[in-house]
Amino acid sequence: MVHVVVWECMGSGGFNPLIIKNEDEVNWTNLVWNNWSIPIHSMLAWIYHHKSLNTNGKLHKLGIRISNTCYICEAAIKTEEHLYFACEYSSRVITLMGSWLRVDLPMSDVLPWRLSRGSSKTRRNIINAVINACVYQIWHKHNTCKFEQKIVRPEKYVRLIIAEIRGKIMGLLNDKLREGDRKWIERALERNE
Repeated sequence: MVHVVVWECMGSGGFNPLIIKNEDEVNWTNLVWNNWSIPIHSMLAWIYHHKSLNTNGKLHKLGIRISNTCYICEAAIKTEEHLYFACEYSSRVITLMGSWLRVDLPMSDVLPWRLSRGSSKTRRNIINAVINACVYQIWHKHNTCKFEQKIVRPEKYVRLIIAEIRGKIMGLLNDKLREGDRKWIERALERNE
């Protein structure tokens, strides 16, 4: 059980507790919030895990008149499940990222997969950072298609994800890494796709 306190800022510069409640602790917070992930990627992954992305399917159910098809593939009703796991574009991005890491990334609900990985903590954190980046970039791609009507090949987004992750990893490399993790990271950093 986690105790959550929301603080209210007072005009005098002090703070008062506004809401105090107990919530069940979620088991995915460390998967989303870790040093290896880029903060904006973590934020969108957090929204995703809360099932709070405003997809066209959700907006359509609320009575907002908007196309409820996927802007990327123009096929199915756009839900989070479609956007991240059924859309051909997203599937291609996830497959390419898995190839880059030499890991089979999931093509369905990602949370149980993320919780069950048995490799080292460093590798799990990097894989989670890649998944967070995929969640962010796929959502970004959706919005680019929606607002700018631009279609960009999945390979371009994969190169962008790799460049972002490569920069983050390079900033966190240190002498404390296990030799096996260091070699795994170096092999991944040598590959472009």
